[in-house]
Formats: sequence, C-alpha cells, structure tokens
Amino acid sequence: MRDRGMEVLEPHDLLTETLAMPSGKKLILDPNTRYSQTKPTGSNNYEC
Repeated sequence: MRDRGMEVLEPHDLLTETLAMPSGKKLILDPNTRYSQTKPTGSNNYEC
C-alpha cells in the first residue's frame, strides 16, 4: 500500500504514541471511556 502512496498506520505504533501522552494514557486506562468518545472524526467512509 505504501508503494501506491497510501499512508499505512501500524496499530502498535499508534498505541505506543498514545500511551506516551498523559491524556492518551488516561483515556485508554479509564474504565469509563466509551467507544463513542474515541472514534475518529471526519469521514467514516473507509474503503478496504
């Protein structure tokens, strides 16, 4: 996919980056966090 100019996101890298931020770590470890609070904004039309 990178060969076709697409950005490829690695889940383990994203998690590492998120946990490095105090607010990200709090959000992930908070048992009261719901999916509706964390889903990406913008277009939800992803093509596979």
